[in-house]
Amino acid sequence: MGVEAVGPSLGDVTHAGVTPAQYLDPDIASGLPWRDLPVVDGRDPSLAELLAIAEGDPAEFEVPIVPWPLSGPRPLDPGTGIEGGTTEGTFLTVWDGQRLRARNAAVGGDYVIGLGCRPRVARRAPSSGPREQILLWHLNHHPDGGQLFWSVDGRPFLVPVVPVGDDPDLERAVVVRSDGSFGICVLPGVWHDGVYPESGDGDFRTRQGRVHAAGSPPTWRGSSGACSGSRSRTDLPPIARRRTFEPLLLRKPPQLNSLK
Repeated sequence: MGVEAVGPSLGDVTHAGVTPAQYLDPDIASGLPWRDLPVVDGRDPSLAELLAIAEGDPAEFEVPIVPWPLSGPRPLDPGTGIEGGTTEGTFLTVWDGQRLRARNAAVGGDYVIGLGCRPRVARRAPSSGPREQILLWHLNHHPDGGQLFWSVDGRPFLVPVVPVGDDPDLERAVVVRSDGSFGICVLPGVWHDGVYPESGDGDFRTRQGRVHAAGSPPTWRGSSGACSGSRSRTDLPPIARRRTFEPLLLRKPPQLNSLK
């Protein structure tokens, strides 16, 4: 069944992106099917183009910073475009009823990054014990650098990733799992969202590019129904595309898959 999307104007998309208010109260398209994501162990060698593993002390891991994508033929001067460095802080995830809220102290972020049930119900639904799934509504990427996540208390965690591309190809979306003994660094340009606890709330840390450029999706309004939607695309270059994607469904506990 198709979805009739009514989106913001071109100016809204190219200049506003996703606002802080939308991150906390996303207006998610309804009536879309759900897409189950495979969960893959972070040490799977097939993930090398998407992430790097941080073994041992995370403080010793160097998060990659890359030059800003050029818009013309002239090259950057050697050694420029990467001086912003990194920033680090806590990344806490707490369930508020059926909404998973995250606070990223590294960049002052405050977001709803997942839902425990259909979005039209999640606003008013109380917490109801252990959750077997998380609905993801958003993806973003950082063209200027990677982002490292690790567990403070050694508990397992999950990070959704999609390969680099102008639009995220959800056919290739996977959820990467750490057993808590190693960190996961999403590489520059790779589509992802935050870090998700495998159960309960989460106590994590993150390190990422200080510039913190984030290409995020516009917010769409769908037809009647109640189903989560992930409609993510890069806003670089600034071209508005009226497109809706299937939602991403992260089931727990995960069944590990191999990409081979």
